[in-house]
Amino acid sequence: MSKITIELSQEDLGILIICALRYCAGRKTYIVSLILGIVKPFISKLSDKDIGVLLNDYKEQERSENFGDSIIDKPLWIEWGELLQNEQDKRKEGN
Repeated sequence: MSKITIELSQEDLGILIICALRYCAGRKTYIVSLILGIVKPFISKLSDKDIGVLLNDYKEQERSENFGDSIIDKPLWIEWGELLQNEQDKRKEGN
């Protein structure tokens, strides 16, 4: 697979990731693992605000049990929520 380079502002990156993950919420399809796999490496590039929004979205999914398939999707979402929480905690400790 060939790679391309795209320049995005931090704000635009956050918007794209938030939109992509909101699209995936509750779906029972390959898109959940695909998108989570793409966005995970970019967690450190997101703003504190974006991390907060994504964590709030995750917590809402958790409250409403909107994780898609309980065997396939739910473990991926739980791992994502833990990554977000760890990133937020790490940033708080660094300030």
